Amino acid sequence: MRIFFIFLIIIGGGAYLWFNWTEKQNDKFWILEVENATINAELARTRQEKEKGLSGKEGLKPDEGMLFIYDKEGAYSFWMKDMKFPIDIIWFNESWKVVHIEENLEPATYPDTFQSSSPARYILEVNAGFIDRHYIDVGDIAVISH
Repeated sequence: MRIFFIFLIIIGGGAYLWFNWTEKQNDKFWILEVENATINAELARTRQEKEKGLSGKEGLKPDEGMLFIYDKEGAYSFWMKDMKFPIDIIWFNESWKVVHIEENLEPATYPDTFQSSSPARYILEVNAGFIDRHYIDVGDIAVISH
């Protein structure tokens, strides 16, 4: 009987670890909806992911982006180091309200930095022209599903 319980504990623990691992793997992307746009956003949560960002990538699909997530609202700066394509950047506050926008940032702007005029917690990078194409403006609210 003791062997049976040990077996159950091992199987149960393995199942718990597997489900936790797959949940974390699926949590690498969130879907954001802003105005008439739906964005499949890759998450940048760790310091290393935030430092790398989109650097070195050749480009994004039209509905893709990278979402930088911070623990609290603040003044977070971005630059175009090692970028190979132009982007738009959207800053969101704690409530997912757009608080600042920078459009058509070219790789040649490096080492200039870009920062929100208001505290932000979430920052989304998308292809240049995305903001204009989808009529996104300061004050818009994003809806998140993950």
